[in-house]
Amino acid sequence: ALSGISIAVNSGGNSCTASSGTLSISGGGGSGAAASYTASSGAINTVNMVSTGNGYSGTPIVQVSDATCFGATFSVSFVENSRGQAGVTRLVSSYTATVSGTVANVVESFPYVPDGSYQINTAPAIL
Repeated sequence: ALSGISIAVNSGGNSCTASSGTLSISGGGGSGAAASYTASSGAINTVNMVSTGNGYSGTPIVQVSDATCFGATFSVSFVENSRGQAGVTRLVSSYTATVSGTVANVVESFPYVPDGSYQINTAPAIL
């Protein structure tokens, strides 16, 4: 799996005049990450990852396209991209689980998926 990145707003900064723009992402050993943002009341409030990119091994530099926007800070986290497909998420709409054991110790088995590119969240049922 290749390491992409995800960016979130820590502090929205101030004095932003544009209501939206792009984030310039450079460094970190990878490429292909792209993000946009929205701002209101002079501060950045959301980041939209257009592409998580791949090959990142260090923290990239994130810059805001609006030169009037000061003090915005971001957190960068690494994400694993299966099969080199940056930012692709596959949803599994149905599966069959075999459940055995007690409520305190549930053992579940799921069908094999070759690239392991999904996450399953389960909660034990009280019978």
